Amino acid sequence: MKRSHYLEILSHDHFEGLLVAKRLSTGLGRSVDRATLAGYTKFVWNTKLAPHFRLEEVHLVPLVRAARIPELVDRVLSEHEQIRDLVAQAADARSSTQCFADLSELLKEHIRFEERDVFPALERASTDAELKTLCESLNADHATDAPEWNIRFWE
Repeated sequence: MKRSHYLEILSHDHFEGLLVAKRLSTGLGRSVDRATLAGYTKFVWNTKLAPHFRLEEVHLVPLVRAARIPELVDRVLSEHEQIRDLVAQAADARSSTQCFADLSELLKEHIRFEERDVFPALERASTDAELKTLCESLNADHATDAPEWNIRFWE
């Protein structure tokens, strides 16, 4: 099923999130020091992940809830909380490398869940007008021009 263009802004953020997960995994495979991984984790949380989660929780979750798909809402919010917890742990340079691996894996799984389950269910349950309103809200509230991390440990 082709993704509704009304959800493209979130899908673009998801692509960025998959890059974050891949970069963490690559960094671990290259034995990048934990301080660098912790700094990167803090940076992407503040510039990309936290703003994206806020967008979803403010704009997307209420529409999914209105569509009466509570099990999807529960999982989205639960996984957001788990990711927040892992980010808090990973932002400490003393954290174990397993924390970064867990964050990378959960981030990938969460994004795939939203893309494969939440978005299609929402598209089926919502009217075109509801999705258009969602898109307008997302666009009005979406942060732009986030800085890029300057230590390219994944290359």
